[in-house]
Amino acid sequence: MALDAKARGKLTSRAAAILTYRRERRLLDAYATVFCGSADSQTLTPEGARVLADLGRLAALGKVRINATDAELRTSEGQRHVVLHIMQKLRDGGQNLARMARRIREAGSE
Repeated sequence: MALDAKARGKLTSRAAAILTYRRERRLLDAYATVFCGSADSQTLTPEGARVLADLGRLAALGKVRINATDAELRTSEGQRHVVLHIMQKLRDGGQNLARMARRIREAGSE
């Protein structure tokens, strides 16, 4: 049974969406493995919390820089973007954001 061009296009589009989903799922699993210990875990490991706390300090998350130069602000914003990207990936993987924030705060005070 031969497929017409429209059917082939739908099939190709569906296959591309499945591949994209699988790629993103593997990436989310990798983030979870690195920061939570396994792809199935939804809780930061103590080490993962310490690393995120350290990155948050480096990026000055939650702090406002009033007397910074343009270059300093651009650097800070880039650092913040990276840390927030990691946190977003962990949250997308099922991580409870409030619990994650608490673990990061606790690790930051050690």
